[in-house]
Amino acid sequence: MKNEEISEILALFVSAVGVLVMTGWALDIAILKSIHPHWVTMKFSTALCFFLAGLSLFSLSKAIFGNKWYAQLFLPAVTFSGIVLMVILLISSLMGVRTGVEDLFVRESASAV
Repeated sequence: MKNEEISEILALFVSAVGVLVMTGWALDIAILKSIHPHWVTMKFSTALCFFLAGLSLFSLSKAIFGNKWYAQLFLPAVTFSGIVLMVILLISSLMGVRTGVEDLFVRESASAV
């Protein structure tokens, strides 16, 4: 297996994990939100960032191994989206203010960890 294939497979795996968790939230399937029912769930925004990070890695792999147009099209947009989402969540956590991004896609109960 070539390095290009390995990096693309790993990038798609990271994206697939994100898609599975987002599907779990959308369809309320507990096993997809958390590996064990009594463990903390992966939040939707984290799953979205997994998906975006996988796409970024895939685009970066394409850029490194020769397919420059693909990376020029997707890499800046996907990476910027993930960074903006994480910066907003980080600032809201540090300041103790809810920005609404936490509940943008899925609203959790107040007692959730």
